[in-house]
Amino acid sequence: MYIEKKDIDFFAKMFENPKKEGIKARIYTPDRELFHNTRDIERVQLVSPAQTLLDLAGLGYSGRDITKAMVEKYASL
Repeated sequence: MYIEKKDIDFFAKMFENPKKEGIKARIYTPDRELFHNTRDIERVQLVSPAQTLLDLAGLGYSGRDITKAMVEKYASL
């Protein structure tokens, strides 16, 4: 997920778990503007399909299947 720097502390405090259980979240601080071309779906702000595709491609071989599915979906948008 991408979170603006000003919101990282709030997110961390809101979801901290002293037992270290639950879902792990990987937080990225963007190095360029990502929030101007977002969509809200069920109160969740999503980056553009193009940014999602770039992120998935960056996973390398481990993200190959999901990247391929995203490419097929992106082609239909």
